[in-house]
Amino acid sequence: MLYDAMIAPPPEMSAGYDVCILGAGAAGVPLALKLADAGKRVVLLEGGGLETENRSQDLYYGDAELGYPYSPLEACRLRQLGGSTQHWGGRCAMLDPHDFEPRPDLGPEYDHRGWPIRIDALAPYAAPACAVLGLAEFDAPRRAIPGTETMERVLYRWSGAEPFAGVIDAQPVRMRERYSADLEAASHIDLILNANALGFALDPDQGRILGVRFQSYDGPVRSVAAARYVLALGGIENSRFLLNENAKHQNRLGNTSDMVGRCFGEHPHVRVGTYFVSKRPISWLPDVAEQVDTVLHRHKSEMIVGPTAAFMRANGVMNCGLRVQRLRNQALSEELAAASPLTKGLIFGEDYHYTGFLMAASEMAPDPNSRVRLIDEVDRFGLRRAGVDLKINPIEIKTKQLAAFEVAKMFIRTGIGRVWLEPWVLSGETPDLSFGNHHLGGCRMSETVETGVVDADCRVHGLENLYVAGSGVFSTGGAANPTFTVVQLALRLADHLCAR
Repeated sequence: MLYDAMIAPPPEMSAGYDVCILGAGAAGVPLALKLADAGKRVVLLEGGGLETENRSQDLYYGDAELGYPYSPLEACRLRQLGGSTQHWGGRCAMLDPHDFEPRPDLGPEYDHRGWPIRIDALAPYAAPACAVLGLAEFDAPRRAIPGTETMERVLYRWSGAEPFAGVIDAQPVRMRERYSADLEAASHIDLILNANALGFALDPDQGRILGVRFQSYDGPVRSVAAARYVLALGGIENSRFLLNENAKHQNRLGNTSDMVGRCFGEHPHVRVGTYFVSKRPISWLPDVAEQVDTVLHRHKSEMIVGPTAAFMRANGVMNCGLRVQRLRNQALSEELAAASPLTKGLIFGEDYHYTGFLMAASEMAPDPNSRVRLIDEVDRFGLRRAGVDLKINPIEIKTKQLAAFEVAKMFIRTGIGRVWLEPWVLSGETPDLSFGNHHLGGCRMSETVETGVVDADCRVHGLENLYVAGSGVFSTGGAANPTFTVVQLALRLADHLCAR
């Protein structure tokens, strides 16, 4: 059932629920639906309404420039039913097996322990996550590229809410449009809109959450109780909420080691070069069967490659996705053609036939100094706002630089063409970076409270009945867009809560 806290909450909230979920986005919606299918009674509190509104979005304002300048916090996420799936691009990929493993070669300044789980823990949830997001199923995250031993093709899928109408124009699944009717019709779910969570009632002796207080924008403070609670507010907001709560409860909510908000990461994006193709390829794709798969499953026509696990470990770098962006049947710009002996004098249509850009998006090393903090300013409900103190380290630049070199070699070795590299790649200087708005870490999964916030089951260390869902629990970021893994983890958490 659907309710609006601006009008009235469900009439029997005092009876209690099996699970209370805070946040109805990429994690909260599939988690609620799966729990309800298993017969669990769920209350789903969403701070926003059906649409984005200024009064709700205002709660996301904060300081994005405590470290490396970051995206405005009110612009890089949406506070409404469906969360940030309402503006995502639909790009989905699986994490690689080596993303979960320890990386002691990265150096002592980073937390290199990896995840307390391995990829096989998420494997059973790959097909269900594809169903949630409207994807063709994955067969493997990587494929070999003939002619190179250092780079592999990374397999991506594209979420589609509508029947196939075009490779580029497929509409991604939006959680609000796709699942609001299911949420409203579910007899085991009470979805309450405009229900802004204010804080928990905590029994410190038992290590249990007893209830959560919430409020609409102009109504009284109310409370709801459940057997278990899940924070699914988004990567930054989960950290912000826990930091506010820990300030009131002597750091008893997973923060005895000051790890809440730490190891915050992103996928920094930057152009690394321009390629030109000396052949007349039908497609970037290596065979006809894969071309058919591309059309049927709504892939966008670009190739993404990444370094092999062996290359990463041998060179002390991290995972990186190099996007060989869509072919353009046009000449290099006059400025670029004259900028290098490599391109000067080449004739379009004879020496080369297609051009395109190379973009790099790599993971960040888990750095405890990169974090979500609280700033002094408070929102309309008295909660301190978030600040992002993002650290860009030399290893992030080295990762992109070496990956760019390997792609340039791949173009030569496979006979595809050549690559003109951006000057910063050759110099190793830090370029101007943009970001994918992927809010990773801050509530990272770990074996102990000394190294993270939640355990292998996403339960907050030291508390019996509080869990976290979403990209904030990622121990490492990998190079894959996080939404697919967020849904996998949410479905896995649903099974855990049912078993409990």
